[in-house]
Amino acid sequence: MDANTDNLSDLEKEVQAVVDIVKPGGLVAGAVMAGSTGSYIGKCLLPGVPLNEETLKKAFEKAGVRIIVSRLKTPPQLREGYDGILVYYGIKPEKEAA
Repeated sequence: MDANTDNLSDLEKEVQAVVDIVKPGGLVAGAVMAGSTGSYIGKCLLPGVPLNEETLKKAFEKAGVRIIVSRLKTPPQLREGYDGILVYYGIKPEKEAA
């Protein structure tokens, strides 16, 4: 998953797509850069939602998965604008019996 949009609704759709490919009872896990409003690839700006623990948790909860998020500090020289790495994991719930 990559926050390659500055639109929270688009981010929520990306999170839903990640959750959708995981089987019920399966592990949802990953890592994203925290705090960035975008990055450049050459001269092209790729916008970004400035992710933090709360934004990430809310997006996954909307997709039906509760996650645990840990913030790892990054050295200042890693990349300007980032203030850490968010590592997350959770279990996709089993489908309810009909």
